Amino acid sequence: MAKNTNDFLKDENNNEINQLKKAKQEIAEAQYKIGDLYLGEGFVEDNEKEAVKWWRKSAELGNPQAQFTLGECYNYGTCGVKKNLKKAADYYQKAAEQGLAKAQLNLGIAYDIGEGVKKDKAEAAKWYQKAADQGNPGAQCCLGDFYWEGVVVEENVVKAAELYRKAADQGYANGQFSLGFCYEKGYGVEQNKAEAAKLYRKAARKGDEDAKDALKRLGE
Repeated sequence: MAKNTNDFLKDENNNEINQLKKAKQEIAEAQYKIGDLYLGEGFVEDNEKEAVKWWRKSAELGNPQAQFTLGECYNYGTCGVKKNLKKAADYYQKAAEQGLAKAQLNLGIAYDIGEGVKKDKAEAAKWYQKAADQGNPGAQCCLGDFYWEGVVVEENVVKAAELYRKAADQGYANGQFSLGFCYEKGYGVEQNKAEAAKLYRKAARKGDEDAKDALKRLGE
């Protein structure tokens, strides 16, 4: 019995369909790279309008990096587009649903503070968790803060310290500061002011002002 068009398109084992999907992805990637060329990433004259045009074409074909980049443009009002937090969140959502960790983090932040979407701490925690599971240090710190404060999850300073450590181990300044504070006060870890100072110094070298203040507090 012959398949109808919809059945044909849904057949993930169909080689022709897989080839079409691959070609679509390759076109989208090429369009994204063309956009980059127009924004100082190549040998053409800078042209924000052209960059956004090509990123938009790529995003429409489902390229998550293009979707994220457009989200950044709308979030900050850069690249010649007017700031629009709702559009930013929409683009972050599209990229986040495809598993792009930095988009998941930004979408989590949007839900956390209610920018472009209705504030929803539970939804924020969900996206922080997804990004943290992929090793995103910013998300690990944000999720750590939720455990620290008991926001939509049971308060657990041990879990918070574990998440801060994961971020700190990647050289993330906020993770280094937060883990340093845990060691200074003995929250979630055994108190160790020498370890705290070491972590504060690492964060301070990256310009973290809280870490600099903490070192002063420790007499350094």
